[in-house]
Amino acid sequence: MVCPVVQGQKKAIPVAVNAVYTTSDGSGGKGDELANMIFNDLKTHLNIKGSSLLQMQGKVTERQYINEPFVRSMNKPIFDVLSSSGLNKDELKIVLASIWWDCHWDPAHLLDKVFSSFKDDSFVNRFLGRVELFHQIFRHGKMYAIAKETAKESNLPFRVTNAYAPQRFMSSSYLSLKRLEISYEAYVETFLDHHNEEEM
Repeated sequence: MVCPVVQGQKKAIPVAVNAVYTTSDGSGGKGDELANMIFNDLKTHLNIKGSSLLQMQGKVTERQYINEPFVRSMNKPIFDVLSSSGLNKDELKIVLASIWWDCHWDPAHLLDKVFSSFKDDSFVNRFLGRVELFHQIFRHGKMYAIAKETAKESNLPFRVTNAYAPQRFMSSSYLSLKRLEISYEAYVETFLDHHNEEEM
């Protein structure tokens, strides 16, 4: 995702980038390789090349997984220019703070940052708790088998939800909610068919 300044404001532009770790041996995921892939994508999809690339700053939103080789390789073009410019440290700070665009790699982590900003909200916590209740009841065993069979008999879609874990990406909660939305009618039918059973 590139975030150029358009009419005085940063605008996020998703780019159809190359896949990370494209082979089973894990190659393609090194920092310098990622940087080269991004430069190629910028040239291919947005026609950003030449001196315009000097405005690109490498950013990753992986928190503790920030990759120094990636940042170094991504920022090499601008560093090559600045190293011969004769600017002092204060001037460099102004340049680095004002002219670079952000180039975020890995939208999944960016999505996690968006979801994480809401995790302390009381409504979101209550909502996640209710999603978790479905998971606890239907995750395995008899109730899972009944729900799956009910969906099959009623020709309804059925997806297995996953537990919310605070140490995992908040975006996983979105996926669980999406699965619940797809399977909701099957769960309701299961409740209606078995609401008098002691286990329910």
